[in-house]
Amino acid sequence: MAAEMKLSTTPTSGKVSRVDAPPYFQAMMSRDAPIGALITLLIGFGMLGLKFFIFPDLNLNAWVIDAFNMINPEIGSYIGALFNVTTTADTNSAFFLMQFVYAAFLSFPANLSWLVGGILVSVIRVRRGRDQGPLRPGWDTFWYGMLAVEIPFMVFGIVFLFSSLDPGALALQGFSGSVLIYFLLFFLMPNFWIGLFMALFGSAIGTKIANK
Repeated sequence: MAAEMKLSTTPTSGKVSRVDAPPYFQAMMSRDAPIGALITLLIGFGMLGLKFFIFPDLNLNAWVIDAFNMINPEIGSYIGALFNVTTTADTNSAFFLMQFVYAAFLSFPANLSWLVGGILVSVIRVRRGRDQGPLRPGWDTFWYGMLAVEIPFMVFGIVFLFSSLDPGALALQGFSGSVLIYFLLFFLMPNFWIGLFMALFGSAIGTKIANK
């Protein structure tokens, strides 16, 4: 019996087996994805600076708004009202600086930086023997990048909840509620979804490169 158990636990091949990837709508606790997300956000911020010098009038949101205006001016006005909140040009607005902090989510071509993060993380994982498929590293990278949105959303959500219990905290309630709406509008932005696509696309490219 002991001999049989010993034989059964002996590896039959020296090849690295493919790791079974968990569902995509989770993120593995690993160091490479947060580092890749941080690098992506920094590159996105740098690309935003280049945009102002090279393509100062480039505005993908404006193109989308113009497209809807050609279809139906009334719908275009509603779309414009939503899209312009996250990319406001009003320097007196409390949200003016946030569009620069979240450039990798809100600005084109800054959101193309997710391509770099996806490639970097997928190459690192494949070369370490963690081949999880072409899209998994990119999803993890974007997921950890989203913590920059989710953590303040949670904090201001708690602030909004407690301020709504105090009738004298209307100003704080209004501001925290506005921040929550601001973050929720991220999911309507075409730049946000382009960033996610770039992370997945970069991940597929990196996996292909590392497997050669």
